[in-house]
Order: sequence, then structure tokens, then C-alpha cells
Amino acid sequence: MVAGNIIGERYRIIEELGRGSFGTTYAAEDLGQDLGQNLDSGAGPRRVAIKQLDLRRVDDWKAVELFEREARVLASLDHPRIPDYIEFVPVAADHTGYLVQELAPGTSLAARLAAGERFSESQVRDIAEQLLEVLVYLAQLVPPVVHRDIKPGNVISSLPTVNQSTKASASGREALARAENSSLPTVNQSTKASASGREALARAENSSLPTVNQSTKASASGREALARAENTGDRCYLVDFGSVRDAVEAKSTGGSTVAGTFGYMAPEQLHGEASPRSDLFGLGMTLVHLLTGTCPAELDRKRLKVDFRPHVQLSRELADFVDRLIEPIADDRFADPQAALDHLRGVSLEVASSKPSALAAGMTGASIAASVAHSQRAAEQAARRKQELDQQRTRDVAARARPRVRLVRDPEGLALTIDPTPLGFRFAVQIWLPLFLTANPGFVVAGGVPFFGQYWPVFADNGVARFVVWGLFLMSLSLLVAHLRGQRFHLRVAGEHYAAWTRDPAKPVALGPISDLSVLVHEPTGNGYGSAVLELGETTKVFTRMSSKDLEQLEQLELLG
Repeated sequence: MVAGNIIGERYRIIEELGRGSFGTTYAAEDLGQDLGQNLDSGAGPRRVAIKQLDLRRVDDWKAVELFEREARVLASLDHPRIPDYIEFVPVAADHTGYLVQELAPGTSLAARLAAGERFSESQVRDIAEQLLEVLVYLAQLVPPVVHRDIKPGNVISSLPTVNQSTKASASGREALARAENSSLPTVNQSTKASASGREALARAENSSLPTVNQSTKASASGREALARAENTGDRCYLVDFGSVRDAVEAKSTGGSTVAGTFGYMAPEQLHGEASPRSDLFGLGMTLVHLLTGTCPAELDRKRLKVDFRPHVQLSRELADFVDRLIEPIADDRFADPQAALDHLRGVSLEVASSKPSALAAGMTGASIAASVAHSQRAAEQAARRKQELDQQRTRDVAARARPRVRLVRDPEGLALTIDPTPLGFRFAVQIWLPLFLTANPGFVVAGGVPFFGQYWPVFADNGVARFVVWGLFLMSLSLLVAHLRGQRFHLRVAGEHYAAWTRDPAKPVALGPISDLSVLVHEPTGNGYGSAVLELGETTKVFTRMSSKDLEQLEQLELLG
């Protein structure tokens, strides 16, 4: 297909936009029935994007299913940030099918990154807010729609035209200049006032000065106009719904095709699961790429999570926001896109309201900048200090704690043993129960209970002694329960399978292929201990009070996948 070719007797090819494994996307002109109207208005034929599917390049019929699903879902969507659906031409005798959409103006974020462009924090906030508005719309549909492939290549951004930006900026500067110059009298006014005497001069000077309110309002109006001109940002569009899926279809088919792009795809998508929270993960990874200029797949990971903070300099609020978007576990992310959008807008308002007003405080631009810089330095120093203390506490715990995880490799495979938490810790966790029973039913027992003709427990003549004996009995029982709960966990991996047991290897608690084996570790918190979740098929084991050395041993299980 070359430029000038006509598709469906309506669309004239302009250029090729991209080529994938299953087809090609073209930019074209719509020569349909509205052409005369477009020419009369001077707009010319509208431009469209045509995605072509070629069966001769398809190895799996699933590609055709995804292509038809994309057309079906797009036909039901109506959002200003999603290019309009025009028509769908199913696969015909020539082994090709076409999906026609409105052509989103601008270039992809991926192309801008490849050109070496770097995005500021305000730009990233604006892009995140616009994309979250799209995700809120998709999540609120019935059933919800999940894009499953959010990445810089699927986000088209268009900057305002040069004329619009120039006019807006000029208008803002003119308004600001009028506001600042309105407080100065003209030369003719001063000369006439001087000729009329001191009294006339005073009247002239007073008449040439606007009131404080007038000057303030004019200056504020000018600054607002200038700010609007300078903050005119990107207009973003979400495209390529080729991996889209809705919740009803996912349940009815009983399975799912793994769709997405490595580095931006949520971990649960590897298991064929997807929800609106999966799109939040893709959005978070896209923001990481914009902030760092590096593909997330190339960044270091810490506890299975991309560690982007060493590569960026941005506010703590935005860093925390992005951190929550890219949590490996879906439940640790925002509840839904609306919650994420509300949080982002709340952070923006909080940051904006925390900045002092120059007019109210009488501060200069330099003093405001110095104050903000000082506050940022203080916050960064406090954050670094807290991080250093947490790291030191983690090292201290790892140094004094007895290792609980032992990992041994042999010619047959791998053997893992996890010791239970110390007996004293298990007893302390459940000590509230015997204390409660001692302080409540213990009063009844202390009064004496007739049993076989005598009072029980012993020392019936001494209520305090009976109370102490009752408490010691409950404590001993609790200690026994804590001892029985402390079971050593064993995991044996041989070949492509694993077996897990606690007491008897002949009675495993889990057995299956290593593809069903996964581990997720949570880094140590303020107390210096972390935790780990071991998934063995349908069995889940949770281990708490793990030192950093124990977590490092468990992380080696990820290499088995």
C-alpha cells in the first residue's frame, strides 16, 4: 500500500504510520460524502487512521479475535481523549480487514522520548491527569473496559499551534505590562501639574495613582493571563485498543490472552488477569519513563519493584503518587482510577496552596524562591535522615537476628527450609488471650467451684492462691499452643516440579510445577523486619518477621521462573 491508493472507494492513503507483526497503520484522507462541506469551510478532507490486518501475516487466529474486539469496543466509546470510531471493514476475500478511526493530532510520547525530549514535573502531572480522566471513563462503563497496554507509544500528545501560543503569551504580557505601568503618571500629566502649582501637582500625582485594589486586580489579571499562556500544555489521546478487554468477556471465556508490553504490563497480566488497576500500573510505568528518560525494564528493581527515585529530582508528593501506581500487588495500588485522580488533584491543590502569595506577604520573587528552596532542602534532609535510620535499623536486625531461611542447592535441585518465628515472639503475640481469661472467668474460679465434694482448684481456703493457679494454668496452656504452632516449613524443587510440607514429607501441603511457584517479598519497615508471601498454586503461605538476609534468600526463588 503506497501513498495515493484508495481504500474502500473512500479513503486515500497519505503515509504509513507504523508496522506491527499482524498489520500496518496508515494516515489517510476521508473522501466521503462530507468532503464538499469540508472544502467549503476551508478545512479540507478530515484525516483518519486506518489499521489494516493482513491474514497472510497472522500465525494465530487470536489476532483476528483481538482485531474484531478492538473495533467492537471502540464503537461503544465516546470520550474527547479517545479518537472517534468511524467504521470497521471485516476481513474479506483479499484477506485483509480495516479499522478506521479519527487521526489523533500530534506525535506519540515514545517518539518525543526517542528525540531526546525531557519532561518537567508539571508536564508529567498534566499528562497523568488527562490519562486518568480517560481511565476513569473506561472504569465506569458497564462492564468496565481495560486497555491493558498503556505505554508512551500508545499516548499521542499535541502541543498548541505556534499562533495560539504566541497570541496567548503576547496577550498575557500586555495585560501584565498595563497592570505594572498603570501606577506611573505620564510626562505630560506631571508637567501640567507642576505648572499649576504645588496644590495642582499634588492633585495630579494623586489622580495618576490607581487605588491599591485596582493595581492589585490589574496585576493579578495580567499574571493570570500570562500563566495561562505559559501553562498551555499537551493535549493527550489514548490510542491502540488492540489489547482491550472487558470484565464480562473475561468471565464468560474462562481464560485470557496475555496482552501488553513488557516493562509496562502489570504482573497480574502475566496470569491472564486484568482490571482497571492494571491500567494504573501501565500509567505509572509510563510516568516513570517520562521522568527518567529510561525504559522501566532497564531500571533496577528493589523487592520486585522498579526503583526510579535515584534517577529523578521531583517533589515527594509526586514520587509517592507514582510509587503507589507501580506497586507489584494490585491491592496495594489505588482502589480505582477515580481514587488516583482525586489523590493527584488533591496533591496539586495542596502544593499550590502551600506557596505564599507575593501580594499578600509583600515578598519578592527571589525571596519566595529562596524560601521554597530552603523548605525543599529541609524536607529532603529529613527524608534522607529517616531513610538512613531505617537502613541502619534493618542492618542491625539482620546482624543480630538468627537466620530463619536456609537455601541449599544440590545436583537434584534446591532445598529450602524456613524456621518458625521464635517461641517467645509467638507466645507474646497470643498472650492477650490467657490474660483476658484470667481477668474474667478467673473471678468465678477464684470463688471456688464444687467438684467431687470439694472446691476446685486447690487452695480453696485462699482466693488469691486459686487465682494465681488459674492464671499459671492458662499461661502454660498458651505456651503449649504457641509451641505447637511453630512448624518448620520445607520446600523441595527437583526438575520442573516442587513439593512443600511441614512435618511429614509424605503429606505435602502443596505439589505442582514450578510455574505455579512465586514469591513476593515486602522490604523491611521501621522495625527492621519485612515479610514474604509464597504462592504455591492455590496454597498461600505468609511469613512475617523476616530479616533482610532472609528476604534475600527468598528472592532467589524468583530465578526458578
